[in-house]
Amino acid sequence: MLQQGRIVWANVPRPDGSHGKPRTAAIITATEEIMDTDPFVVVAISSTFHEPLRDPEVRLPFHSRGEGRIGLKRPTVAVCDWLIELRKAQVLQEVGSLPTRVVIEIVEKTRSYLHLIRKCPPT
Repeated sequence: MLQQGRIVWANVPRPDGSHGKPRTAAIITATEEIMDTDPFVVVAISSTFHEPLRDPEVRLPFHSRGEGRIGLKRPTVAVCDWLIELRKAQVLQEVGSLPTRVVIEIVEKTRSYLHLIRKCPPT
């Protein structure tokens, strides 16, 4: 079931709008707002980042064997200025769930970047 804080594998366009690739993303739309046909918002997850992290990045927990409820196997960040609208049909797979404290941090950081949401085409 798709809900806020779930990590999904989906086709995600690049920040410049060009064709992207399948990648992990974290759902930030409130669970009660996720409907079968309406788009919901995710933040892209990336394994490409530099120290120190940029302000819009949030370090995500992981386990090298992908064990536990999170499902991430290597160091990654949620890129809170890379927001994308998706529909359920675009989700290829559910990967895991983020801890509540991490979801709260991501949602708080995304507030400054909501104007950057890449809209999905109407169906």
